[in-house]
Amino acid sequence: MLRVLILEDEPADAELIQRALRRAGISFNARVTKSRREFSSALARFQPQVILADFKLPGFNGMAALDLARARAPEIPFIFVSGAISEHKAIASLSQGAADYIFKNNLSRLGPAVRRVLAEAETRRQKSDAEKSLRESEEKYRTLVAESPDGIFIADLQGNFISVNPAMCSGLGYNETELLAMKIWDIVPERYRSQHEQRLAALLEGKARNEAAEYLVRTRDGRERFVAILSAPYYKDRTLAGFLGIARDITEKMEMETRLRASEEFHRTLIETSPDAIVTVDGGGRITFASHKALDLFAVPGGSDVLGVSVLDYVDPADATRVRDRLVEILSGSSLPEIREYRLRRWDKRPFWAEITSAPLHDNAGRNTGLLLVCRDVSERRRIEIALRESEAKYRLIAENTVETISLLDLSLRFTYVSPSILKLRGYTAEESLNQDLGQVLTPESLARIQQIFAEEMAFEVSGGADPQRSRSLELEEYHKDGSIVWVENSISFLRNPQGNAISFLMVSKDISERKQAEIALRRSEEKFRKIFEEHAAVKLLLDPVSGAIIDANQAAENFYGWTREELKRMTIGQINTLTPEKLQAELKRAREEGRVFFQFRHRLADGSIRDVEVFSSRIQIEGSDFLHSIIHDISDRKRAETALRHNENLLSKIFDILPIGLWLADASGRLMRSNETGRRIWGAEPMVGPEEYGVFKARRLPGAEEIAPEDWALAHTIRDKATVTDEMLEIDAFDGKKKVILNYTAPVLDETGRLEAAVIVNLDITARQQAEELLRASLHEKEVLLQEIHHRVKNNLQIVSSLLTLQAGHAATKSVEEMFRESQDRIRSIALVHESLYKSHNLAEITFDDYLRVLVDNLVNSHFAAAGRVAVQYQMERILLTIETAIPLGLIVNELVSNSLKHAFPGGRHGQIRVQLHGRDKERFVGVKTKSGTLYRVPTCELTVADDGVGLPAGFELAKQESLGMQILSMLARQLNGELTVRGGPGTEWRMIIPAHPLKAKAHEAKT
Repeated sequence: MLRVLILEDEPADAELIQRALRRAGISFNARVTKSRREFSSALARFQPQVILADFKLPGFNGMAALDLARARAPEIPFIFVSGAISEHKAIASLSQGAADYIFKNNLSRLGPAVRRVLAEAETRRQKSDAEKSLRESEEKYRTLVAESPDGIFIADLQGNFISVNPAMCSGLGYNETELLAMKIWDIVPERYRSQHEQRLAALLEGKARNEAAEYLVRTRDGRERFVAILSAPYYKDRTLAGFLGIARDITEKMEMETRLRASEEFHRTLIETSPDAIVTVDGGGRITFASHKALDLFAVPGGSDVLGVSVLDYVDPADATRVRDRLVEILSGSSLPEIREYRLRRWDKRPFWAEITSAPLHDNAGRNTGLLLVCRDVSERRRIEIALRESEAKYRLIAENTVETISLLDLSLRFTYVSPSILKLRGYTAEESLNQDLGQVLTPESLARIQQIFAEEMAFEVSGGADPQRSRSLELEEYHKDGSIVWVENSISFLRNPQGNAISFLMVSKDISERKQAEIALRRSEEKFRKIFEEHAAVKLLLDPVSGAIIDANQAAENFYGWTREELKRMTIGQINTLTPEKLQAELKRAREEGRVFFQFRHRLADGSIRDVEVFSSRIQIEGSDFLHSIIHDISDRKRAETALRHNENLLSKIFDILPIGLWLADASGRLMRSNETGRRIWGAEPMVGPEEYGVFKARRLPGAEEIAPEDWALAHTIRDKATVTDEMLEIDAFDGKKKVILNYTAPVLDETGRLEAAVIVNLDITARQQAEELLRASLHEKEVLLQEIHHRVKNNLQIVSSLLTLQAGHAATKSVEEMFRESQDRIRSIALVHESLYKSHNLAEITFDDYLRVLVDNLVNSHFAAAGRVAVQYQMERILLTIETAIPLGLIVNELVSNSLKHAFPGGRHGQIRVQLHGRDKERFVGVKTKSGTLYRVPTCELTVADDGVGLPAGFELAKQESLGMQILSMLARQLNGELTVRGGPGTEWRMIIPAHPLKAKAHEAKT
């Protein structure tokens, strides 16, 4: 039984805490204390398993109690149960060792919290036991190493001894301090040093893993001894840190054989504890040994035997040939062991990538007898490596082959990356550029400008309202390595981490020096040639009809194309026209042959933009030479308007298709031509019919519900009379068999002359809205009725309360005032509980009586402190709905019966049980209520039983002769419910009542009286 120590100065609160534990089904012994002295004594003598403490007590507080408990018994869970502790202090208490905190107004959490902290304490105890076992195991290991007759050592990757046991020291004649200051080759003769270093390298590279090797070592006195050293990689935190060696003197043959057997046993231990899967196979490739890690790696089910199975069964078919050939190479001695990766598969055929180290196994004669295979799953590593290589390759391909220069700057404006194309842009290599700051890259004016831009962008970033995908474009002057100035167009944006925070600036730069020079030249030439062709508003070009060279251009051409006249004269029409050279030559030939030709082209302007133009070209002669005189009109706006028109038509079509209302289009003859998805869904089909077939649509106009004739459809009126119909409510028979209510609209589409071009039909499905309106009307009516009923019920219930108080007053002389008020309080609470159940439910007409009974009886038991903890309640109830008129009297009856049992059935601290049963009767019975015509109501009934195993009824007890208030109330309420109340005595007492369950819903049946 659980021992609970309670620190609480309020007896009532201590009782509530214990009651909450009982309700949670916890069996316990409690010790209640309210001072430091009592609490300290209980900790030592009571030895609690859990502590429940208030936070504030006179002269003592919960935090002091927590400190005391932590000092004396830190393993005991400590839970604060308080109504005064703040959320802040409660959380702070957890950090100081409290297991949980419970507010007194929410004691329902106490039981689960106690169970949880006890479970956590048990887990901590088990963990402590495990740690103790681990320490004992480590101590055994240290004892084993210290007492081992073999020399055991650990050396790091540089060959330095980092651990040696006593046997190692005594065997070599050095003390531990001397050996730990030495390297492995300090004890190996110089002539064997190279051999040992190769062996060490092979071991650490995995080529000689877990193999015993013979060495000559020199002891401190200069003697040379043969030793067998079993070596294995030494890992620290799963990282290769060196190697572990076990050395045995094999100078004498018998000792060598003995140590060999020990070495083999140790070798097997290392295999089984290795983090890698280890498998041995014979010369035929059949498995002769598999470590536990190998069985796990290949997902071999428990109890399955893999010995004798071909190792190729665990190789993916795609790599089977490679593995087979590799096995043959190693067994034949034609290839040295090395680490390779293969595709393998598990027991259930799931493939995976593995890294395999293979080495031959030899017999005593040195013949190859099989292979040792060490496998490691590298599927995840390989997937990451492939993804990384692909990502790096794509990035490198883009960054290193783009014409533009790509740079990354951190938020302090220091370069962190510059693409190789910087060499072409500024003459510096990427490495040189990384070591430059912005002051070495930009002219002072450009530096000030970009610093301002960066400051603005950071301010936008801090504001939180800026577009995270924004970018800025600006033109800057940068220094070339040769001292010249390069004009660069830069596009600047942020790079962000996965959380969306800016971490650096991305800058893409492009050399625009030539364009800038052209712009400067253009501005200079505009002043010189501004008078040329000023009287000609049209754009004109004079072309060579064969080569397409621009011979001359007017001011309008300069204004339109953006090049100066001199620049244009150095160009050909092929540099302006976007046609391919072949197509352009064909058009020039056409102009030469036809004389006067009209074209539509796309011309490229100096700023790189493309404009749509109409060209009227005619052949002229000047001083005997043929030229083409071209007049160019910009029609880009017209083209854009045409494009916008097509876009708008497409947009309207999209809107038509996705609108959530049904749309139909009919032509001028009334034939349906098109509908959207909603229209088809409303009607369940898309019949494209004309007026003569409108009969396929079936519908009725509401509210009259008259059928619509084919010629009377709104669309027919629109086609015939150009009429507009709105808000026509119809009930339709959709083609999928469903009936729906829709609003129907039709309107004509007329041209400028008023002639009918088409008609539009709009259907709005309001079926759900109609149903909702009907439900709303029904709900409003129900609420009006219920409101009247509530007024009636409240009046009746107040009358019941008044009658109960009147009856109680008649018995005032026989009872104490406190007892009378408590009994009256219980009766009124049973009435209030009915109303509480009603307004908490969705059904204001009935309550679930079995749920009501549970709450009522539990409250009665808990309110009788003398019975709390001694009297248990057993429920056997069906789910039954009762009206409030039945529930209130029946609840008062249960109140009287249970209260009577709690007061009289268990005297002298006796323990017992109260049983409450509620069941529907299988058969109906007649209730004695007649109408004026003599009709009896035939209704289903339910049976209520309240019984106890107490001392029973007094001898000679007769219900009819009882004059107590409780018995009078029982008899009166039983008559009110038209019920039958019976009582059976000893042993215990059983009250049984049969009542009509649903008198308001009963059907009237004629019955003989």
